[in-house]
Amino acid sequence: ARDVKRERVVSGLIAPLVRAEACEALRRLETQAAAESVRETVGTGPQSDKAVEEAVKSMTSEDKGKLLDAKLSALDLPAAEKLGGVDPELIRSAYVRAVCTPLDDIVSVWAGWGNFEADFSNKTLAAKVMAQFQPRYEAARKVAGELQKLYDGLDTTQPALPVKAMTTSMAQNLRKKWNTILLYEKSNPLAFPPNNLGARVAFVYQQCLLQCGYHVDFGFGFCTWLDQTGQQAEALQVLEVVVRRYAPKDVLLRLTLAQIHEERADGDAAAAEYESILADSADLCPLAMIHLLRLLRRTKPDPGHARRRFLEAVGTKHCTWEVFVAFARSEWHDFGCRETAEGIIRQAIALFGKVETRVHVAYSEFLMLVNDIAEARRALSTAVQQFSPSTRPEDYGFLLGRAEHLEERYGTTDSVRALAPFRARLEALQNGTVLNKQAKLFGGGASYEALQKRFAVVGVKPPSGCDKPETVEQANEEEVEMPDFSNSNEPAKPRDLGMLHRLAAQKVVPQGLVNLMAVLPSWPGKVEQQYVDYFLQVLLGAKLPQVSIDLNQSAGALRRRRGLHLNPAMSIGMEEEPAEPAPKKARTEAMPAVPVP
Repeated sequence: ARDVKRERVVSGLIAPLVRAEACEALRRLETQAAAESVRETVGTGPQSDKAVEEAVKSMTSEDKGKLLDAKLSALDLPAAEKLGGVDPELIRSAYVRAVCTPLDDIVSVWAGWGNFEADFSNKTLAAKVMAQFQPRYEAARKVAGELQKLYDGLDTTQPALPVKAMTTSMAQNLRKKWNTILLYEKSNPLAFPPNNLGARVAFVYQQCLLQCGYHVDFGFGFCTWLDQTGQQAEALQVLEVVVRRYAPKDVLLRLTLAQIHEERADGDAAAAEYESILADSADLCPLAMIHLLRLLRRTKPDPGHARRRFLEAVGTKHCTWEVFVAFARSEWHDFGCRETAEGIIRQAIALFGKVETRVHVAYSEFLMLVNDIAEARRALSTAVQQFSPSTRPEDYGFLLGRAEHLEERYGTTDSVRALAPFRARLEALQNGTVLNKQAKLFGGGASYEALQKRFAVVGVKPPSGCDKPETVEQANEEEVEMPDFSNSNEPAKPRDLGMLHRLAAQKVVPQGLVNLMAVLPSWPGKVEQQYVDYFLQVLLGAKLPQVSIDLNQSAGALRRRRGLHLNPAMSIGMEEEPAEPAPKKARTEAMPAVPVP
């Protein structure tokens, strides 16, 4: 502070507390310089001290500053000594970096640099230097304004909270804010060099994790960013912090951490991580067991390590049928021992075969892998017969479908026909209709989509020869609410013309009203579709009285209204084809025909 000529020289470079101390020291120096100047005039003596004190009190701050400037100028010190021994080029380089960075107070920093150059360098040269960096300063100021808008409404002092402790809207807004900020920083609006960009985005990620630490995708994003910028050790450190502190139950990140340990030639650390996952997991975690056994096969030259660990795992909660199948495949691929591998899968069938159908499929796939197609077909056929279609139709249908798939590709015509009674039995139990029981060519549950799946090979489906209309499943993707007219004197107009058709597809509308939908547009006359839908909306909310109806009279009236010629001798129960109705103008939306009662 003694060597600083103006307080503005250090503005923007030092912390506010240090700046306040410097200003206080500067005021003391100004008072001391004023006292020395007055004492040179008054002289020394008992009475002079009081006179000097009164004279100094009467001076203004500006007068004291001029006296201090005069004493400093008289010393004729170089600029470095006036700055406390600091090289002016060092301060100038700091200013250059600051004005090219989107800081919050970048305007004040630019002004501080101008004051510094005015005091400690040639003014003409200083103007040329600042003009050189003027475009970069303007760009940084613009980016600083954009960042202020992005950070607006974001409380960066709020600590990280678990996701369950936050409301859905709060968590979504927080994630949206930080995602937007990170994307903007990664876009590199100021065209920083790679090193500077990497450091800047890493700093933003650190700020983000202070609030979003429990959102593990941000932590993993930070790890990938560090890896991309060549900081692998720092990336591993960040991943460990995220896993240990914020996501100890995230199996995916812990598996990733173990894999990184193995890639860094630290097999013991990887095995310890897998064992830790198994010990900490309260739920079933067969995936960690499978990767642990594979790790032991890769890192231990003796295959006995993996086999002993597998035998230790048999009977524990983590050793599911998937572990048996994966270990059996490893035995076959690594050592070519079919007997051992097949024995492992047979043991899995003995333990889980009564409740899990997929283990039978896995066994058949293994037999196909060793090119034993006949045994694979027998295994699936035996599995189909073990399950009852009446008690477990889904499992029975799954196994039957895989057996049909296998027979169609590798079986004979007789073997394919042999499965037909099983399919007919299943469909009869599912549908229970006479027509389904009589179906022989395609099956009672056949559909166009089922045919495409049946003939697909290696993901290649047979092309369709025509454009299909929107299916019921596609129509149901948009949720349609039932209109409510109970508390309304006048129903609202329909929002879209097909709303009631989607209601009918969802079985919200009664079947009688569905039939009425098909009949109403067929009336003679020019009726717009929207008014028909509007009328049906009214019927959905109206309370209709109980009225007794003569069926014979109502049927005849309906036929006459539709333009059908009814034989007077006909009764309702007779089967006689009605006359062809008069041709009508084609409608844009086809409606299903409803038989006349």
